[in-house]
Amino acid sequence: MHKFFSMGLHDSAALPRIYVLGLYLNHVAVDLSVYLVVAVSAERFRALCLEKKRGEKAALFLAPPLAAAFALNVPKFFEFSIVEAALDGDTK
Repeated sequence: MHKFFSMGLHDSAALPRIYVLGLYLNHVAVDLSVYLVVAVSAERFRALCLEKKRGEKAALFLAPPLAAAFALNVPKFFEFSIVEAALDGDTK
């Protein structure tokens, strides 16, 4: 048996909340991957084709996509709700 289930966590009240957080982070990861591709492409274009000032860091191109990915997915976090169902099919 898997260690997760042998510890009794499958009956835990926190498990549905962890699942919702996982779904939120999944949406963030998908959006972040796209934003980072665009940001790195723009940084490379600027570094190769335009004059780059000394002292500019590539990290400045990474902060906006990271912030945007988390901020734009906040509504996704509130789309999910936890519904408890009894064995006879009634919901609480």
